[in-house]
Formats: sequence, structure tokens, C-alpha cells
Amino acid sequence: MKLLRRILKVQAVYKIYTLLLGGLLLLLVSPILILLPRKKKQMVLFGTGNGLFIDNVKYFFLYLEKKKPDLKYYFITSNQDVHRNLQQYFDKILYYPSLKTIWILLRSHMVVTDNTVLDQNFRFVFLKGARHIQLWHGAGIKKFWNTTPKLGTRLLKPYFYFTEKKRNFDSFISTSEFFTQNYFQQAFSSKKFPITGYPRNDIFWQKNPANPFQLLETDQDCLQKIKDYQSKNSKVVIYVPTFRGVRGRGNNELAFDLVRLNQFAEENNILFIFKLHPVLRNTAEQNDFDRIVWHRSDKDVYPVLLQCDAMITDYSSIFIDYMILNRPILFYMYDKEEYEKRDRELTSFHKQFMIGHQSHQQSELEASIVKILSADNTDQKKRELATRLAFQYRDADASKRLLEHLTASYIRK
Repeated sequence: MKLLRRILKVQAVYKIYTLLLGGLLLLLVSPILILLPRKKKQMVLFGTGNGLFIDNVKYFFLYLEKKKPDLKYYFITSNQDVHRNLQQYFDKILYYPSLKTIWILLRSHMVVTDNTVLDQNFRFVFLKGARHIQLWHGAGIKKFWNTTPKLGTRLLKPYFYFTEKKRNFDSFISTSEFFTQNYFQQAFSSKKFPITGYPRNDIFWQKNPANPFQLLETDQDCLQKIKDYQSKNSKVVIYVPTFRGVRGRGNNELAFDLVRLNQFAEENNILFIFKLHPVLRNTAEQNDFDRIVWHRSDKDVYPVLLQCDAMITDYSSIFIDYMILNRPILFYMYDKEEYEKRDRELTSFHKQFMIGHQSHQQSELEASIVKILSADNTDQKKRELATRLAFQYRDADASKRLLEHLTASYIRK
């Protein structure tokens, strides 16, 4: 309760500060917005967090670079490392804040985001009146913060209602009619919910990165380690848990005996990849184990998923995407009751998608791993049916459909 009160107090001060100073800035730029109309064929894309080059925005940007449509577009980041790296390959990378970037924001007709809050660093001031397209970061099985009745989130509900429900998007991208009706429309306000699929999932239908730039901002050390162990006929299993605590403010939990897990991996010729949620502050002791590799949480994991023989997760939405590959998925739910009580409830339909062995202890999980890596494909047909429910389109054309939607809805009109 004390932690929640502190968070509420800090967020309340931040909101007041943002609204007051943001309102003043808006008054200053209003003449520009009135006198200089936004350019219909100009679009800006913001990476998640402080501008990471991962997730749907990354793959949509790469699609634009490949197709060269008749419009101006820019990827904007506040991460100096990302900015420095991408500038080596593209000329449409901008750093925010800067006078040039602010001018671009003032003139752009569309802003494309991926789980990005525009009130950070007053970006909303310069994008007032622009069309906001939200790609989001996954169709999942956890209830959204602004739709759950649990005590902690009830106290935080006014804040999350303001920042999430009332963003009033122009378009909120969905993957299927099922998730539009049962998931996204329950939590977000948007004029349109076009079903295009996720640009990042195009890579699964390509089987291998068709574009070498897809490997930008990936964990190269991790990819090399996978390649080395695959040459020894090792199986690769990735562990991708969600965060715990209020909006990821709690420390990461690893319910593993890592010494034991590493020994298990050696005995069964397995390489484990541990990829934690980007918002986590990991305090786990990351010892130098031969068979456990720590994937950087701020890097793109999707090219790595292509190399994995199986996935272990808990309640993270990433497994919905991984179902496309129709490979085994294990659920390590060591704290299910506590998680639903303390953090987030699961949706009423979660069992329709959680297809695979469910374990509550490490010993159970290890036994399940041995089983599924021994050609146990009993869940393949079930996963295929769940994939059809989750994804209306099962092809490599999500970026193409997204561009067609933007063109028809906001450029040609």
C-alpha cells in the first residue's frame, strides 16, 4: 500500500507538471499549427520506451525502406545508442528532442507508435491534431490495467484510465476479429480497429530474415552462441516471462535453481536463452553458465525466436506470436494464484490459447522439456486452431496491409 501511494503521488505530480507546462507549450506552438497545415504524406514512427528499434514499429519502418512509398517518414528515438547505430544505415533517423525533429513533428500528419506514451518529453504538444496509429505490442491473455478489479489496480485505475483508455487513437491495429471484440475494444478507445496483423510477425512466414536489416538492434552475441551450440546438435529453448509488480516496478523474479538448470541442460544437450521483459529491473544473479545465455532485454528477440525449438513462458503475450511457428510451448506458472491476486487477472478466454504443458515446479518443467523435445507433437493441431483464432491473416503481408490502411484512411482522403 505504501508503494502504491508513493507511485500515485509521483504520477500525480508528473501529470500536473506535464499538463501545465505542456499547455503552455501548446499555446506557443498553436499559431504554427494554425498557419502551417500538416503534410498529409508525412509520418513519424516512435519506437517503444525511449525509442528502441524493436517490435512492430521496427519492422514497419524496414518495410517502408524497402518499398519506398510516395510519402515522407521518419523513425524517432531518444536513445543515443540507437540513434548512432541506425544513422549508419538510414537517413530517416531523428533524435528527439532537437529543433529539427520538433519541426518534423509539427508538420507530420500521422504518428505511428508501439506501446508508446506521447506525454513523455511533451511530444504530444507537437503532435496535436496528428492522426495517431497504435500498433501495440501483442494480443495477450492478461487483462489490461484499466479493466481489472483488483485492489492495487483499483487504486491506480484513474491514472491508467487517463493514460490508456482515453488516448483516443485514430487506428488501433488488431490481429483478428476475436481479439478486437474480446480484448482491445474492452480497454482502448479508437475510431478504427483495422485487422492487419503485426509487422514483426512477417518474419515468421519468411522463415529466415529476408532483409539483412532485420538483424539490426538484435543481440548478436546471443545469436552467435545459438549458432555455436546448434552446430553441436543442441536444442535451443527460450524463456520469456512477463514482468511482476506494479507496471514492472517490482524486481524481477527467477523461480529457478540456475545451477541445477545448467546441469540439466548439459545432460540433455540444451541451450537455454533467458530473455526478460524490457521493463524489468533484473536483480537475478547472472552467473556465467555454459548452457544459459542472457539475451539483452532492450534488443529485438524475434530473429532469435526463429532459431528456438521450444518456448517457456508464463503469462507473456509473446507466446501468441510464437504459436505461428507451431513449435512446443511450456507454461511455467509457479505463482499463478499469487500473480492474479497481486498483479493481473487472466482473461476469461486464456485457456483457449494456453496449449502445452503447465508446470508449477522446476522438476515438473524439466520433465516436460524432455518430453516435448523427444518428438512429442500432440499439441500441433490444437496450436494451429488457436493460431487461426488469433490471426485472421497468416502470411508475410501485415506491413503491406498496414500501409494500405494508412493510405486509404489518412492520405487519400
